[in-house]
Amino acid sequence: MMKRMFGLLAIAWLLHPTPAFAQNEALRGKMAMSVYVSIYGDREIDPAAFRLSLEQQLHDMGITVLPHADPPNFPVLNLTINVGNGIVRTTTTYTDGSATTFDHPISAYSSRLELRQLAPGRTAAMKPIQDVAIWSKETEEQTVSSIAAWKIPGEALDLAIGFVNAWQSVNGSSHPPTADKPMPLPNPTVPSPPSSEGGQSLYSDASCKTAAGGGCVNTIYQGVTDSFNAVPNAQEEMVRKQLADLQQRGQKVIACTYGPINTQAKTGYVTFNYWYQSAPSDILKILTSAMPHPFMPLGRVAVSACPATKALANVVYASRFN
Repeated sequence: MMKRMFGLLAIAWLLHPTPAFAQNEALRGKMAMSVYVSIYGDREIDPAAFRLSLEQQLHDMGITVLPHADPPNFPVLNLTINVGNGIVRTTTTYTDGSATTFDHPISAYSSRLELRQLAPGRTAAMKPIQDVAIWSKETEEQTVSSIAAWKIPGEALDLAIGFVNAWQSVNGSSHPPTADKPMPLPNPTVPSPPSSEGGQSLYSDASCKTAAGGGCVNTIYQGVTDSFNAVPNAQEEMVRKQLADLQQRGQKVIACTYGPINTQAKTGYVTFNYWYQSAPSDILKILTSAMPHPFMPLGRVAVSACPATKALANVVYASRFN
């Protein structure tokens, strides 16, 4: 009788699986996806660093990462972090009747990670195609003192761990890693549309020892990176070694300067720094080895020449994580 009861329970479970099981089952066979990260209400969290970290995790799992494009390539693994800031006011009254009021900044936050894919719309006339979430996980809204807001990114990454576990529960964990393939940048030699903004022209630096089409080419040096002071102490030595290794390998960067905006005073120059000819082959692993990483301004892609104008340089710079 007991054996039969367990058999009936098993059949019932198969016919009506738990929501978590059904949601994980939707991940079966999902071997390619793109990644998007949206962060609202907090400028201290870098969405690009988050996205690259998620992409590296997918590569390690054996998932092909689809190009980051507009419109998105589906399925889309989408992470959203919402942060709201406020003030809590407290008043302390002393025995002499005096009182002091304190304002305590607080942050209310929540995170959601979901895999979305295209599906037929509800009505052909209004929306023939829509994107729907087939897997999702979220944190409950929490409120912390703003000085403890450093924990927000870590809890968001916990959602990624949950996705990894769910995906591997139905697809296994023995898939070979996939290669990182950044999207090609816009052709830097194609002139951009006319702009009313001054200082659009590429400036040729006569003092540059190694020039390439108006740009200044050098072996990578710390001046083209962010400050190393923001790197966690435990990772600073590793990051400095990465810089030294790239210098030893002869990794090149190119500086592209535009201006001057004021032609009479010869002032108002803007400089963009890019990897030259090719980015390091392991650039994604490098960028995700520390958060923040000082190489983030250089991104993950390279140019073969300076963009023709500052407007196009801005487009290339904005695409450097794609």
